Amino acid sequence: MTTTQATDIEAGAQETSPADPGNTSPRKGDYTKYFYKNIDRLWNAIMQLQEENSKLRQQMKNASVVLNGGK
Repeated sequence: MTTTQATDIEAGAQETSPADPGNTSPRKGDYTKYFYKNIDRLWNAIMQLQEENSKLRQQMKNASVVLNGGK
């Protein structure tokens, strides 16, 4: 018996019958919704931080103008 034949035999032994489509249960470990919710939450946080950053930069420009005497 060659190694490819032995591998084919082992692979054949591990085959299972297809699941009945009517009896499928939700897959455990499917975190797609969890990740999408977290991506949305993180995106909102990033947008909020960028908005605050823009406001702070504007305040720094205004303070710089005041400190430099309007130059």
